[in-house]
Amino acid sequence: MKKAKDIIFEDVEDIIDRIENKLCHLEGRKILITGAAGFIASYLLDTVWMLNKKYFSKKCKVIAYIRRELDSRHRLFYLKNDKNFVFKIVDVSKPFKIEECSDYIIHAASNAAPKKYMADPVNTIETNVRGTETILKYMIKNRTRSFVFFSSGEIYGDPDSAKSVPTKEDYIGRTNHLADRSCYVESKRFSETLCINYFRKYNLPVKIVRPVHIYGPGINLNDGRVWADFIKNAYEGKNITILSDGKATRGFCYISDAIVQIWSVLLSGKDGEVYNIGNDSEEVTIKELADIIAGIFNNKIKVVIENKIPDYLKSSPQRSCPDMTKTLMTFGLKNKVSLKTGLKRTIQWVKMFYQSLK
Repeated sequence: MKKAKDIIFEDVEDIIDRIENKLCHLEGRKILITGAAGFIASYLLDTVWMLNKKYFSKKCKVIAYIRRELDSRHRLFYLKNDKNFVFKIVDVSKPFKIEECSDYIIHAASNAAPKKYMADPVNTIETNVRGTETILKYMIKNRTRSFVFFSSGEIYGDPDSAKSVPTKEDYIGRTNHLADRSCYVESKRFSETLCINYFRKYNLPVKIVRPVHIYGPGINLNDGRVWADFIKNAYEGKNITILSDGKATRGFCYISDAIVQIWSVLLSGKDGEVYNIGNDSEEVTIKELADIIAGIFNNKIKVVIENKIPDYLKSSPQRSCPDMTKTLMTFGLKNKVSLKTGLKRTIQWVKMFYQSLK
């Protein structure tokens, strides 16, 4: 019988098939990943596990920084006893010391959902800024092959012109540094500034990625992102409630497409460059997203537009979609998973995983 983890492993097999020529450089290497238990980073760990199991004779080692111990309900719990994965409890918002020499470093630690980062804005700032600075200072004396900083497409803010959407990496952003969401947006922006200046002064192998509306299996249904909220409502048999007018648009990217892009940046990206991570081929309104999800649940779920915008959504952009020309052309990639297919896989995983917890 198919299990929830099989859906993720199918994605991982696809990821490896698409960029095996790049992933082979991980054989016998060591990777440090912060925020390793997060939604996106978890897929990076899954990839290494599969590579070790089926492809590598010299295993790839992962030092995984997490904020709290993995309990048996976490989807990465299967790695707890794997000697190639060392999980360490590290709060990168506070002073910490990197004790392991690594070939690659991925800094993915950060609250990424509005409800979470607005609930603890100071910690969000310190995780992004202090954590990034600590790693960059470490790298001055302890050289690595490549470092990737996870920024965010939210740094673009709310573009003031239709010509700026889909949004290219050189768009400087239109944000309000005093808005409720600024703790996340501005700390990501400043962390990018840190990265670029450490690259210029010390010639560090720094790359910056800006994930934009990534979705897929492995999400915590209480995450608070719009697509997760919609799926949670439908899974629980409730109507899908749209808090806004539903007219804002987003360009959503399935997780396996995003992971292919991220690995490509780490392993063959150019130092000192910024790369969008996402999909610009299917920009949809929030209402259209809700309708697709309701349809996957056999239209038993209704879509209700409340149009009562809560504070944490008031500074949310009307259009948010990355221009993927640079990333896809640089690495010779194509996004593979359509929105409807990706949502079907995500919902299939949600049903299997959360049913298994009951």
